[in-house]
Amino acid sequence: MTCVFIIKKGRWFMVVVITVLSLFSMPTMTNANLLDLSLLKEQHVDVRYDAEEGKLVLDIYGDVVLDVSLGTTQYIYLLPPELAFIVDHPDAIAMTIEKKLLGLIGSPKPVDSITIDKPNRVIIGKDAFDMTDLITGISSLRAKLIIDLKRLDVHSLPPSDDGVLEFYGFAAKEGLINLKLLERKDYKATIETSLPDTTPPEAPIVHQVTDQDTVITGTGEANTSVRIQTPIGVYNGRLDQEGNFRVDIPLHRAGMEIIVTLTDKEGNESEPTTTSVIGTILEFIVPSHIQFPETIIPPYEVTIPTEDPNWAITVRDTRGQGSTWQIKARATAPLSTIDGDTLSREALLFSKNNKVFPMINGVIIHEGETGIEEQTVIQWEENEGIQLKLNPFEAQANKEYSTTIEWTLEDAP
Repeated sequence: MTCVFIIKKGRWFMVVVITVLSLFSMPTMTNANLLDLSLLKEQHVDVRYDAEEGKLVLDIYGDVVLDVSLGTTQYIYLLPPELAFIVDHPDAIAMTIEKKLLGLIGSPKPVDSITIDKPNRVIIGKDAFDMTDLITGISSLRAKLIIDLKRLDVHSLPPSDDGVLEFYGFAAKEGLINLKLLERKDYKATIETSLPDTTPPEAPIVHQVTDQDTVITGTGEANTSVRIQTPIGVYNGRLDQEGNFRVDIPLHRAGMEIIVTLTDKEGNESEPTTTSVIGTILEFIVPSHIQFPETIIPPYEVTIPTEDPNWAITVRDTRGQGSTWQIKARATAPLSTIDGDTLSREALLFSKNNKVFPMINGVIIHEGETGIEEQTVIQWEENEGIQLKLNPFEAQANKEYSTTIEWTLEDAP
């Protein structure tokens, strides 16, 4: 349909002929008539990436063809396979149109109608030329596809096999387009990127694992994934920015093999680090006998130290520095003679920190923490440790009194 408008101005008049096309779906374009469908005389396509802003911009621009008319226009962008993930995030995609009218470039206008063809990695924006555009005379335009990569937590362009990312763009009049025809150098823009990283991380360093550990720790390449395989199961984690990892595991028996590997974001896997679960030892050595010297009993109560003031207990702990433990001691019965004479239940004492505890009730005689060395030797100051309190009215002369001490070494929180 053709409409003719006559606009008079003084003695002169101007005839503006506007052709309005009837709208219909056009068949798939062939290579021959793709140029007839073009909205621009020469298609120009640029691509640029601003790493600081995190935005990737694909720009279609050029002079508008002379026979442009009312109707829908479409701006088609074909993304490279390396950026296929973008089509799943429409919230990170925006589009603007800038039109040059009467020699003046207008402000960018957002395009509200954006269609995403996920299987083909295609983004299509639709706009329209209105009567004002045609009367005032549109001479050129610029259509920009703006992708906010920072919003997707992507801070660099992905690598490609040849170090180049290829984009295609086409500005068209209304109609359908065979996407394969777009992949021509006339409509292509490229941008350099990195080559794929094919270097695997170095094998991780795995700290010692014991049969008491419920966490595996170690170090390696920062921001990689860690995989821990054991006879019980597979456990996964991630290394932090400092290159440390910490992964929870259940208890494992001594001798079980643990295999640890790292994988970077490109999928490169490190050589495995293999370690075995170490059986922990927490043991102690106590004297087989603790003797008290023969004593002349005075007519008053007296406290008697052990015969050997340097007696000691030795603790061996292989669980590592910082492990804690405690030793308990309990007299199983009061001191007594072979023929049944018995001393008071409070006769055998343990003294520490100026306090006295009857050993018949059981007492914690030492609380310790393993240092750098696995072995800890425990001794007591003078007037501390195990002591004997004798009442002259209880003890029988020339008799030997004895009892059994039960020692216990415990893991302590």
